[in-house]
Amino acid sequence: MLIEFSVSNFRSIKEMQTLSFVATAMSEHEDTHVFQANEKTRLLKSVGVYGANGSGKSNLIKALMAMLNFIKYSFKDEEFGAKVMETFMLDDEYLDKDIFFQIIFINDGKKYRYGFTYRNNKINSEWLFADIRKNEVKLFTRTNKYVDLNESSFKDLKKVNIKNLEKDVIENNLLINLYAKFGGTISKSIKKYLEDNYIISLGVADSRFARSSYEYLKDDKTKNDILQFINKADVGIKNILIEEEPVENDLKEILKNINKRNDSKKVIDIVKIKVSSIRQKNNSDQNIEFDFEENESEGTKRLLNFSGVIIDSINNSKILFLDEFDARLHPIITREIIKLFNSKENKSAQLCFITHDTNLLDKDLLRRDQIYFVEKNSKAETSIYSLAEIKAVRNDASFEKDYIKGKYGAIPFVKNLNSIF
Repeated sequence: MLIEFSVSNFRSIKEMQTLSFVATAMSEHEDTHVFQANEKTRLLKSVGVYGANGSGKSNLIKALMAMLNFIKYSFKDEEFGAKVMETFMLDDEYLDKDIFFQIIFINDGKKYRYGFTYRNNKINSEWLFADIRKNEVKLFTRTNKYVDLNESSFKDLKKVNIKNLEKDVIENNLLINLYAKFGGTISKSIKKYLEDNYIISLGVADSRFARSSYEYLKDDKTKNDILQFINKADVGIKNILIEEEPVENDLKEILKNINKRNDSKKVIDIVKIKVSSIRQKNNSDQNIEFDFEENESEGTKRLLNFSGVIIDSINNSKILFLDEFDARLHPIITREIIKLFNSKENKSAQLCFITHDTNLLDKDLLRRDQIYFVEKNSKAETSIYSLAEIKAVRNDASFEKDYIKGKYGAIPFVKNLNSIF
């Protein structure tokens, strides 16, 4: 369960910005849109992020992805940070400042706060805190290579002699990875949680059949759920067939070389995938097989790629981030997806969606604390704030109309285009 994520000095994000799933004290949709994560914490099931083109909405998700991928891959690839880390480039002072990441979450019923700072292929600080007996307690902190461990609370010390591992601390590796590698119970659990429970889908530049969808469709139960999901969206597909086809030797060598360039993960299997959609012929029981890539619409492809991750999130209480949520999908479909997350049936799955669809700015669909805005100032610095933070906004206000009028900010100021001609 995600409580909040904070980042600074990453791409267009200069000063500290925080995306929070903590529910405020407002009472709207209390029985559907909010869940009790633990005794002290009430969390939102979904948040939507709005803002003008180029405001930095996607950079917020890319920052989280950079943090999670750094945890996952940097232990095996010492140069991984250089591939994903990018500081705020428009202020020379920030070129030499640390990138800051922090995530607060609940894992196995316990609240944790974990983060690190990074600069020039070095971990300059790292920290892990946990709520123990209702108080936040330090488990470890790190400054450069110096480590301060809490011997009374950090149970990993009992599992493995971490003190002796301090000699293995190197500048570009995280302690959470080191301790997990040598059997630290808490570290291993946190690392697994951060690697397995966040699903991030970026952009629509390429809406071809996603390999993640292929993995979901290989499981019969999940495939059945996906077929039900897309057919409730009225796309008319009766079945989906997937076939693995051998590849020619030349292509096989290319794929092998790609894999070698990123030995931290086998990024491409040596196999081609043929995807077919099955539709029923009119006034007949006969089924017709279509090439999915060639014959289905971009919206249908997008819906199929979304369906697997949505079902995975709902069934396994994962946190799902969807960029360009409304692209190529009908507004009724996006609305129903949000209603799926904001329902009594959903116990603790969470959704963050980035969108321009003002139709979703509806008090019957979202609470004020579920609506976030991203704005870029005259210095191209991104800031994020929620509708709940804006004073004098009534809970019965027309969120869509007021946003379009510019009352909440985070809209483009478009000059008269006719002057071009």
